Amino acid sequence: VVGTAEAIASLNLSSQHARELRSCSARELRSLVGFDFHRGVLASLERPRPRTIARLVEEWPVLGLVLVLDRIADPRNVGALLRTARALGVTQVVLGPGCADPYQRIALRASMGNTFGVAVYQAEDLARA
Repeated sequence: VVGTAEAIASLNLSSQHARELRSCSARELRSLVGFDFHRGVLASLERPRPRTIARLVEEWPVLGLVLVLDRIADPRNVGALLRTARALGVTQVVLGPGCADPYQRIALRASMGNTFGVAVYQAEDLARA
């Protein structure tokens, strides 16, 4: 976690919440992010491994709502759909071919972090799946 000392302190973060805590100035943070980052904190997460449709089928009995996306190429749209899906109780998302990467910075920003609240599965062929 990187952020201004004030922002990190306000979150009451400790080493149990993050492997590493680093403070920097607002100017340094803005330079690192590339735009005016108003919250003052930035976290780095490991990208989850892609899940396959076979895994979705194995987990099917315990699944809730599933959203299937087909050829949504704009990462902003993918992020907005994931944010909306999460608000509606969707817990699983299947991405077909031609869908933008939901872990791209712009998609994550549009999802307001909700990408990390759903399980994302990748399908090479939606019709076959």
